[in-house]
Amino acid sequence: MNMNIAHPGSPGTKTFSKKAECVSPYSQIGDICIWVSSSALTNAEARWKCQMDGGDLVTFHTFDKIQLVEDFMAANGIGVNGRRSVGAYLDVLSLKWDWVDGSGLNSSSPWCAPDNTLDPTEGCVQLQNSCFHDSSCSDTHEYICEIMM
Repeated sequence: MNMNIAHPGSPGTKTFSKKAECVSPYSQIGDICIWVSSSALTNAEARWKCQMDGGDLVTFHTFDKIQLVEDFMAANGIGVNGRRSVGAYLDVLSLKWDWVDGSGLNSSSPWCAPDNTLDPTEGCVQLQNSCFHDSSCSDTHEYICEIMM
């Protein structure tokens, strides 16, 4: 599946290569292979790294998936307190939050500060403690990649 999605600070194509099994450093949880990076990169660098592996930054269409990923992190000694880049961004033309797969974040998405104003200079999203933060796409954060099974 190829989708052209352009947004500041990130390359524009999402490509998933379906895999029969996860390859190190990825681990299988549900129907995805997941890798939680311990290095901090800008959003564009993190997305490029995920795409080089055949995936993309992780998307969270349900709270259950957030819990699944955070449970995996906790079970593997990875803290959930730090901000980690995920595959959501602010479309500066529509001023709406979208996932890198082309779908929009829904109104029940768990923002840490729900009264946060839409600021085009803070167009990238991180997960921290089961909720989303926005910040500049040039800020560096650890990140989470996924590859579809």
